[in-house]
Amino acid sequence: MIKEIKPVKDFNKIKIKLPSSKSLTQRALLCASLSEGESLILNPLKSEDTELLKEALVKTGVKIKENEKGWNVIGIKKPLLNKEEAHLGNNGTGSRFFLAYASLGKGDWIDITGKPRLYERPVKPLVEALRKLGANIEFLKNQNFFPVRVK
Repeated sequence: MIKEIKPVKDFNKIKIKLPSSKSLTQRALLCASLSEGESLILNPLKSEDTELLKEALVKTGVKIKENEKGWNVIGIKKPLLNKEEAHLGNNGTGSRFFLAYASLGKGDWIDITGKPRLYERPVKPLVEALRKLGANIEFLKNQNFFPVRVK
């Protein structure tokens, strides 16, 4: 079957809303979570990874509400570590961002877990750097890999 594709003549009448970047959405979530007051993330990319990061941030006291424009994020100065588990699936970027974020926290601890594939990703260089800055992080299964506990 052959289908003829005709060129568009009037581009001024066409509106296309492109999805945002997963990486940029996760960065915006972290920045908004550490900011005082309320932030609006416009046109965030909604995906499994960004949803899992949102859920993890909420477990530390961040408030996130969806609206027609995007996500309203009410940030906190310091994450609250309340003996929770932050499950981040296979989200390598989000799990590393969240590890650094949780290292700024106060309270008891939070475990950063995920799917088995996440446990194959080395995290030693980041943990070493965070420990040099005073973070208290322990490996829960295999040295240098997720899952980890941040105290």
